[in-house]
Amino acid sequence: MVKVFTETTTWAFSQKMHPPILDHQGHYLCTVAAKGDPALVKPLRLGTRHGNTIIVNRQLQVANAFEEILSDLSPALHRYVRYCYDKYGFNISVKINSSSASNVTYILMKPLEYIFLFFLYTFYVEPEKKIAKQYS
Repeated sequence: MVKVFTETTTWAFSQKMHPPILDHQGHYLCTVAAKGDPALVKPLRLGTRHGNTIIVNRQLQVANAFEEILSDLSPALHRYVRYCYDKYGFNISVKINSSSASNVTYILMKPLEYIFLFFLYTFYVEPEKKIAKQYS
């Protein structure tokens, strides 16, 4: 079950609740980045992945929406990108085990997030709907 927070609750959620340590499946770098300072990573709500409750932030939603559209547009390219990400992403993510390292990861992922957003807004009719439905 996904719990959606109100604007007031989201502020409290972002300011006071630290994201839990997450498993390293799926978006490795985005999930470990969510372990950073809540004021920086801005968790939005809880979601579910592989039966586990996760903290969802905008960066994770955008990355997942990009991957979903990439798999629709070019399954072969998606398989290759996913293969590379699975091969290297996990090895990098297990080394990120502090809040400050998560903050750095979040910041380093920002340019990719903007590239993904550019792609989504260029090739998808309703990108915000696609982004918002991730992990809902």
